[in-house]
Amino acid sequence: MPERVVKLAATISSELSKNANAVVGLTRQTRLLAINAQIEAAHAGEAGAGFNVVAEEVKRVSQAINEIADEMSSSLSAKLKELEKLGADLVHQVRGQRYADLAFNLIDVVDRNLYERSCDVRWWATDSAVVQCLSDPNPETVRYCTHRLGVILDSYTVYQDLWVLDMQGKVVAHARPGEYPAVDNVDAKAEKWFRDSLGISSGHDYRAFDVARQQALKSQSSAVYTTLVREKGEANGKPLGMLAVFFDWEKQADSFLNSIRLNDDERDTTRVMILDSKHRILASAPACELLTSEYSLSGKPTDKKKGNYRNKEGHIVGYALTPGYETYPGLGWYGVVSRTK
Repeated sequence: MPERVVKLAATISSELSKNANAVVGLTRQTRLLAINAQIEAAHAGEAGAGFNVVAEEVKRVSQAINEIADEMSSSLSAKLKELEKLGADLVHQVRGQRYADLAFNLIDVVDRNLYERSCDVRWWATDSAVVQCLSDPNPETVRYCTHRLGVILDSYTVYQDLWVLDMQGKVVAHARPGEYPAVDNVDAKAEKWFRDSLGISSGHDYRAFDVARQQALKSQSSAVYTTLVREKGEANGKPLGMLAVFFDWEKQADSFLNSIRLNDDERDTTRVMILDSKHRILASAPACELLTSEYSLSGKPTDKKKGNYRNKEGHIVGYALTPGYETYPGLGWYGVVSRTK
């Protein structure tokens, strides 16, 4: 509807301009005729005196019509320009709010999905095979734990791998030894996600980390979730080691982006993105270089978690900061929907 208002105002303005020009053209011709009539009246002498009076009156009326047309054109043109601006502002307001709502829906879908990842890692850390593998690491317990992790991964296809590590950062068992043999040689002590997870206080807690490429997983991008494995699987048991799960980010990110319901006329003119707290692009449609490219939310009001603005190209950008979900507070990520044309 707002777009129709703008188009209608532009059409009326165009028609007004054409009609005003037509009036000006007619009055010009009328004045010329009046002047010619005066010339002919002068040639006729006294016999043409009456005709000269009529010609003078026609000239005067023509001039008056021209002045009225000019005044009407100027007045209506200003009002139509104001109407066009109001319509454009209304388009921005309506579309900007829609984009902000879509951005919120996007990041909310992400939060709800990643909350489930935090539940998975805490649950699987209590699995008897995982606990036994770290309580009594021997070929049999490691073999069974590897088998058990593989069974879990067969059902939860959103993960690339699941790792069981001791407290020194050595991988004791993982779900896909045939697919990712390099994991067996991983020393996780140098990894930030490992170091930051050593201080997890209980089995009810976990850590979530930004998306990064994992060299041991063939440099695929993963979102890592961790918790400590505890004695007897008890929430307050002595820490035995760590469970790390690697969420298949790129594959699942596409499904997040596709969850946004764009209108048919928006698909070729709209960009949808997920950004991390540093505005690094984690996912994008249309596609771009991920994890290295950034998108500046330069017009974003700093005191709002959701909103819209015009960027330097004049395009509307809607954004929403992660609200978190249940026990998953979010990592400061944004959903972004931007007009590109």
